[in-house]
Amino acid sequence: MNKRIVIYFYLLLLIVSTIGCENEVNQSVINEVEEKILEYVPYSELPANYSLMDSKADGCVVLEDSHLTSGEAVWFDFESKTQAGESAMVRIAKFYTLDPKRVSDEYYNENKDKYPHLYIHDLSYDGESYHLHYIEGEKRYDYEYPYLVKSTGKPRSVTATYNSYICYFLAKDPNITYEDIMQGLLSSQLDANVDAVIVYLSRFD
Repeated sequence: MNKRIVIYFYLLLLIVSTIGCENEVNQSVINEVEEKILEYVPYSELPANYSLMDSKADGCVVLEDSHLTSGEAVWFDFESKTQAGESAMVRIAKFYTLDPKRVSDEYYNENKDKYPHLYIHDLSYDGESYHLHYIEGEKRYDYEYPYLVKSTGKPRSVTATYNSYICYFLAKDPNITYEDIMQGLLSSQLDANVDAVIVYLSRFD
């Protein structure tokens, strides 16, 4: 047999075996993700002392001070299913601390007792629309939007404390960006506000 053919044959075997291993790993991750999702307790049954560690153990997508720290595979599974038109649900845990170096002394002294704070949001897709549900204090929030939009980029502000970001938000217009949302929030004109709700924001230093 020609030497080049022999080498090609063994390379082909290596590629096939590698693909097989990757498929096994990916399927293992998917199975683990689906098992975790089934373990979510109903939102109304979450205990008052539900903690950051609990959210990680339960398979939530965890964002600590806008940095993704757990649940990347869970989010990937949710995104993949919804893009394929499948119903899916994911629980997002947003944990915030208050850094005295990044806020004024006045603000820190007035709000330091409110931190750290953990917010739990449930995001679901029914095959047609996205639904976001959460409770803050005694107020319940429920949103419904047709699009889950992904926006990535670098901050426009030169004073920003991060270099880049990845953001997912619910919107009626799939063409808007995270920067459009922020510009609307900072604008003094009421009609500049963008109809969107941020569900996932991870910043990179």
